[in-house]
Amino acid sequence: MDGSNGLTAATMNSYRAPVEDNYAGKNASDLSENDFYQLMVAQLTHQDPLKPVGNTEYVAQLAQFTSLAQLNSINDNLLYLQMYQASLNNTLAVSLVGKDVKVGTADLELENGDCNKVWYTLGSDAPQVDIRITDKDGTLVAKEELGPLDGGDFTFEWDGTDINGNPAPDGDYTFEIVAKTTEGTDIPVTYGIRARVTGISFEDGTTYLLLGDQRVPLSEVSEIHEGESSDGE
Repeated sequence: MDGSNGLTAATMNSYRAPVEDNYAGKNASDLSENDFYQLMVAQLTHQDPLKPVGNTEYVAQLAQFTSLAQLNSINDNLLYLQMYQASLNNTLAVSLVGKDVKVGTADLELENGDCNKVWYTLGSDAPQVDIRITDKDGTLVAKEELGPLDGGDFTFEWDGTDINGNPAPDGDYTFEIVAKTTEGTDIPVTYGIRARVTGISFEDGTTYLLLGDQRVPLSEVSEIHEGESSDGE
């Protein structure tokens, strides 16, 4: 008899074969909670009745099984929470159709000379404010002086013409608004686009708002408004 674990060589051989057959080819990460309970029952069933598994080892195994069950329960709860949050996001997204939203993005999409309106907020009075629009290759396409302006909220709508006054081709563009003091120091400015939500798109677990021909993630929305967006906000 092997006194180290309460199992004789004979009893070990009596349950080793079926256990090995059931779990052959499985890694530890592949074993489920049910697998662990079956292994424990097999160990208790085939132990030496004259010297059963010690209490300390048995309690330790029970604690491990209990921890495993709790971890599985936590994983399930997190999954349900994620599903619930996704459902809430989808419900919110659908309710935004027809509303105006402010989105923190520097992307513009020009089509037939039209694009979404730009919003920007100046942290303080700015003697010099410029907007620069570049194409997808980073080439400057348009530039316009917006200042001087007092601190506050404003909007800008690009007419779709380039530096030379010619119509820019349809496509994707990026804009940047820079504000400076008379000494050339940067003034804090935040900006994005404001547009009417015309539709919703769900792709790969991400919810996108359709702003005309432009698509932005729901997570980028900073404000929601009823009705048409207005100038000079």
